[in-house]
Amino acid sequence: MDTGEERYRFALLAHSGEIVEECRKIMGGSRDEIRYEIVDFESGPVMARQCLCEGYEVILCHGGTGDTIFRSVPRSVVKIERTDMDVLRALLFARQYSGRIVLSSYQDEFHEGLPREMERLLNIEVRNAVYDSPESMRRAIRRCVRDNFKVLIGGGVSKACMEEFGGRGFIIKPTPRSIGLAFERARHLAHARREAKRRNGNMMLILEQLQEGVLCIDSQRRVLIANKAAYRLLNAPPQAGDAFFSQFFQPLGLLDTLEDLTPRENILVEVRGEGFMATTYPLTLYSDTPCAVSLFRDTPSLQNISSRISRELCARGLSARTGLADILGGSAPIRHMREKLRQYAPAEANIFIQGETGSGKELAAHALHAGSARRNHPFVPVNICAVPAQLLESELFGYEEGAFTGARRGGKAGYFEMAHQGTLFLDEIGDISEETQLRLLRVLETREVLRVGGNRMHPVDVRVVCASNKPLLELVRLGRFRRDLYYRLSTFKLAVPPLRQRLEDIPALLAPLLRKYRRGPEALDPAVLSCLRGHDWPGNVRELRAVFENYLLLLGDGAPDAGLLAAILAEHDSDSVALPAGTDAPEVRQRRAGPDGEPVPAPLPRLPGEARGGSLRAGLDQARDVLVRQAMEACGGDRRAAARCLGVGYSSLCRMLRSAGTARHLQSRQ
Repeated sequence: MDTGEERYRFALLAHSGEIVEECRKIMGGSRDEIRYEIVDFESGPVMARQCLCEGYEVILCHGGTGDTIFRSVPRSVVKIERTDMDVLRALLFARQYSGRIVLSSYQDEFHEGLPREMERLLNIEVRNAVYDSPESMRRAIRRCVRDNFKVLIGGGVSKACMEEFGGRGFIIKPTPRSIGLAFERARHLAHARREAKRRNGNMMLILEQLQEGVLCIDSQRRVLIANKAAYRLLNAPPQAGDAFFSQFFQPLGLLDTLEDLTPRENILVEVRGEGFMATTYPLTLYSDTPCAVSLFRDTPSLQNISSRISRELCARGLSARTGLADILGGSAPIRHMREKLRQYAPAEANIFIQGETGSGKELAAHALHAGSARRNHPFVPVNICAVPAQLLESELFGYEEGAFTGARRGGKAGYFEMAHQGTLFLDEIGDISEETQLRLLRVLETREVLRVGGNRMHPVDVRVVCASNKPLLELVRLGRFRRDLYYRLSTFKLAVPPLRQRLEDIPALLAPLLRKYRRGPEALDPAVLSCLRGHDWPGNVRELRAVFENYLLLLGDGAPDAGLLAAILAEHDSDSVALPAGTDAPEVRQRRAGPDGEPVPAPLPRLPGEARGGSLRAGLDQARDVLVRQAMEACGGDRRAAARCLGVGYSSLCRMLRSAGTARHLQSRQ
C-alpha cells in the first residue's frame, strides 16, 4: 500500500505537554497536518469526536487517557504504545530520587509480573497503582503515599495527582520509534479509509445509475442501501426510512432470503398491485452479519427491453422474419404443412425439413422459430453450400486465436455459440463432410462446443432445424450420411410440398408481387393463370416469382398478355442446363409424395446405352460433372459466372462441385 503521495490530517491528543513536545519534535518534518491537544480523562473523548467531525482522519493518543479515548471512540484511533522498555527507562530515571516507586497503569496495560521483574532487575521496590477511572486512580495513589511511596512514573494525569499529594511524578515517555510507528499506522488507516470511501462512492454512483431498484437490509431489518430506482419504483418519499420500506421486505423475498440464505432468481412478484421481476441474494457486508439484497424491475420496462432485443436481432438478421401467417396458400398440402408447423414449433426436439430447391424450406424454419419459446433469442440460418468446405468447421464451431493462418485475434464464436438459447437452421445438411458430421453429432449429444484449436468446452443450448433437397435416407443407404446423426436431426420430419402439387396456391403466392407493382388481381386473368399452371416449375416458388416479376416488368402498364408470359417461359426453359440425350426432362424432375406427403425420388428413366441401377446413376453424375467442368473452365474458375452460364443458382453449383468427387468414387465402386 503506497501512501507516500498523500497528505493526511491527524490529531494528537495527549495527557501532558511533555508527550506533546516529544511527538512534535519527532514529527516536526512530517508532510501531514497534525493538530496537538492536551486532554484528560473527561475531555479526551469529547475532543476526539470533535476532531473527527472537523475532518481529521485519525486520532493519535497515549497512556491511560488514550485507552479512555479508544474505548469511547473505537473507530479511527491509533494508540502510541507504551512498551516495557519505556517503563524501564522511566524507572532508571526515578530511582535517582527514591528506591520505592509507584507504577501507575490503566487496567491491564502491563502484565502482572512486570513490577516484580523490575524490582529484581533494578534492586528497587515497585508498587503497581492500577485504575479504571479518575476516582480509582486517586484512591490507588493515596494508598501508595500512605505506605511511603512518594515517587511515581506514569501518565500526565497520575503525575499531577501524585504531586497534589506531595510526592514527585515522572512521565513514561514513548521512544521515537514507538511514535514513528504509531504515525505510520495512522497513515495506513487513513489511506485504507480513503480507498474504502472511494470504492463506496463509486459503488453508490453505479447503483444510482441502474434502472433496477436495489434494496439491501441487514439481519435487524434495517435498510442499508436503497438506490434512486428503488425510490422511484416503490413510490417512496424522499425521506423514506426503514418503516416505509419494511412493507416491501416480504413481497421482494428479502425476509425469506435472510432466514434460509437461499438465492431467489427472476421471481415474478406483486407489490401494491404492480408486477415486478425480482432477484434476491444473501450476502455478508461486514463482520459475519447476514444481509439480503433484492434487485427488481417493473414488468412493463422488461417488456420494452424484450421488444428492443427482438428488433435488434431482426436488424442483425438473427431473428425469424416470418411466421405461420406468411406461409401463403390454401391448398390441402399447404394446410397440412401449416398444421404440422403449429404442432412442432413449441417442441424442443430437432426437426428435419425435406423439400425441393425453392419450395420454401427456410420459410418453414423461420415459422418454427417464431412459434417456439425461443422466439426472443437468436435465429441463425446457415447455408452449408455457401460456406467453403475447408472453413465449415471453424464457422460452425468457432476457433481460437492462432488455430490456423489468418485466424482472427482473440478467436471467434461459431454459429452454435451465436445461436445459444435460440435456433440454428442448417440448410443443405446433406452436403457436409464425414468429419463435420462426426463433430456435429458430438455437439448434439453433449450440448458442448469445442472450438477449432481450443481446449475448453463451451456449453450451448440450441435447437437445430436442418433442411435438404436430397433424401437423407438415400444418402444414409449410400454411406454418405451417418445414420446416428440422421436420427439425431430428424426427431420430427416436415415435408414442404413442391409447387406442382399445389398449383391452386399460385394467386396467393403472387399477390405480394402484384402489390409491389401496383397491379390488381385482374393481372392474373384466366389465360395467364392457365399458362402458369401448365408449367412444371422445377425451381418451385422461387422460380415462379422470378418468372412472374420478369413478366410484370416487361408488361408495364399493359393489359394481361398470356403470349408474353409463354414467351418468357420458353426463353426461361431454353436457358436450363441441357440433359444427356434421350432424357425426358419433366419425367426426371417429377417427384411423388410418400405416405406422409413427404417427397420421395421418382423412378429414374433408362438412358440409351445405359443399364439400370448404379450404372445409370453414375452416368447421370458423369454427364453433370462434364457440364459443370466445362462451364468452370470457360469462366476461368469463377463460380458465380459459371452458375449464370449453366442457368442454376450459386448454391446449386456449389453442391454439384462438392458431389463431383463423391460421384466418381461411387462410379469406381460400381
